[in-house]
Amino acid sequence: MRTDAFANAAGRLTGKGATPPAEQLVVGGVEFGLPAAWGRLGATAASASHTERIGTIVSALCPAGGAGSACVDGTQVTFIAYSGKAGHALPVLNVFEGQLDAKLTREFSGFVKGETKMRPGADGIRYLDYSFTWTQGRAVHHQRFAVYRHGDGSGVVAIATGARLQAHAKAISEFLATAHDPASSE
Repeated sequence: MRTDAFANAAGRLTGKGATPPAEQLVVGGVEFGLPAAWGRLGATAASASHTERIGTIVSALCPAGGAGSACVDGTQVTFIAYSGKAGHALPVLNVFEGQLDAKLTREFSGFVKGETKMRPGADGIRYLDYSFTWTQGRAVHHQRFAVYRHGDGSGVVAIATGARLQAHAKAISEFLATAHDPASSE
């Protein structure tokens, strides 16, 4: 059974590898290895700057650690879960990529699509890794989507954003690649 609740994240310790993640985190039916140094934000803090409710914003993580209800350096990975029910389903990944292209081009001044690839997670689950930049005045902003979709339209979109996103790019890539479907490993 898949869950869309970040609050139901499994808290079991792993004993694998030299530097195991602190715990396994399940969101949108996808399991990630949560690094020990990363902080958490609650759903209220994570959704404060988001007004469009295309899915359910469930929570966020801070690669540099959290300080109360904020990330230490402003960089965060926010999760939007999709149940797969009517009106709450993710499109197939290549269709979703086209929708992002159209929507982001319209909404962001100076939009430039970056590297976009279908990547394999830890157990081979495919996900769309989509990065882009846009300008606001003289500032260049970076953002990245990782989209995981199950066959029934449920899944999760992880959105990485913030002033120091580039500094955390490797750690975020490693985190996104830990993804697997816990149902397939049972």
